Amino acid sequence: MKIQTLLITMLLFGSVGAFSENEVDVLASPVPDSYDTILDSIEEAVEGRSTTGRIESIDLSKRTAIISGFMYHFGPQTDAQPLQVKLLGRNFGSLEMLASGMHVEVSYISSPVSGGRVGTDLVQIESSDQH
Repeated sequence: MKIQTLLITMLLFGSVGAFSENEVDVLASPVPDSYDTILDSIEEAVEGRSTTGRIESIDLSKRTAIISGFMYHFGPQTDAQPLQVKLLGRNFGSLEMLASGMHVEVSYISSPVSGGRVGTDLVQIESSDQH
């Protein structure tokens, strides 16, 4: 990936000499994971996993959340198997109904290549000292 980025930079700007060492490192850094790149990196079936944690932040426009330090990506609402959300004591919910500070159990699949996580189910739970 770094070599490809450097080659493109050289084609666009003539050489990488026009950039400082830090700028070259930034140009050559890998593209951050997204829902699509994580799913595309999974070539064979992977076992689903589950963990509990506290929601630190949610970005509704990007459909991502940071839960106990890990970033989770959630597919579009129109996905064939959309994210399933259940609020505490309810059998329904949505990503938009969750908020920072809530405790959840999250089921997810993880890319064996990047370790990126795609959430498949979110269930709000009572707070606990375990997470």
